[in-house]
Amino acid sequence: LSTEGYSGNIRFLVGFKLDGTINSVALLEIKESAGLGMNAESVLIPQYKGKPITIFEVTKTGAAADNQINAISGATITSNAVTKGVNSGLCAFEYVKEGN
Repeated sequence: LSTEGYSGNIRFLVGFKLDGTINSVALLEIKESAGLGMNAESVLIPQYKGKPITIFEVTKTGAAADNQINAISGATITSNAVTKGVNSGLCAFEYVKEGN
């Protein structure tokens, strides 16, 4: 998958389990701001693992529900870009899973 971040494309893979949860998200390429968006690997990515397959939203006030991802402080564009990409992958997974 690829999505537009603050400083260019962010490329990553999303793995799903047949039990309806996210196995993992792995960044392949990211060129975001040092100390901000570059924290996606350590701050954003772990938040998806094991979560139920659903459409996610980014929150700045702390993730209180399974469908919420806590934004990286100072890197909302990066947080939104990765979440948008994961949501796109979820839609593609559901489409294929349904036999289309």
